[in-house]
Amino acid sequence: MKEILLFHAPHCSMCEVMIPRVEEICKEKNIKLTLLYISDYYTIALLDKSPIRPCPTFIVLEDENITNQFNGVRTKEAFIKEMDENTNIQIDTKCQNCKVK
Repeated sequence: MKEILLFHAPHCSMCEVMIPRVEEICKEKNIKLTLLYISDYYTIALLDKSPIRPCPTFIVLEDENITNQFNGVRTKEAFIKEMDENTNIQIDTKCQNCKVK
């Protein structure tokens, strides 16, 4: 089963654009969507040491494996295309870098 993790901040205008767009895509394609709020500077500072970039970052999971990660604003069509690309991303357990197989 496919799932999308959407990291966003309440003050982010790009996130405000993407949330309803991604909600619509997930509803149409029967994909689970998990919204993860990044709302404080401590969390943002922690993310600076990880491959996750806020405002907004999308992680695509398929059968609990990360298949893609991207961020920023996209049209609905561009989002679907990128979501369906399988880049086989692996995030190491120390969250310090991102490795592509």
